[in-house]
Amino acid sequence: MAHIDHTGACFTPVPSSNTSVFGFVVDMIALASQRRALRTLDDAALRDMGISAKEAQTEATRPIWDLPQNWRR
Repeated sequence: MAHIDHTGACFTPVPSSNTSVFGFVVDMIALASQRRALRTLDDAALRDMGISAKEAQTEATRPIWDLPQNWRR
């Protein structure tokens, strides 16, 4: 699923190449922030991204430990 950064840009999250614990924590904080940002988008922005309000709500309420599929090895 696509995600939103703080600027409103849509992207699929990719973990940083930094494999340290610090890098992982930074990635998790960014992911949580992106998920919170989904809650602020209006219907027009969601349509532009190609996702429904229900999909956005589902993504926004996922717990921090529920990582995107492409992060799993």
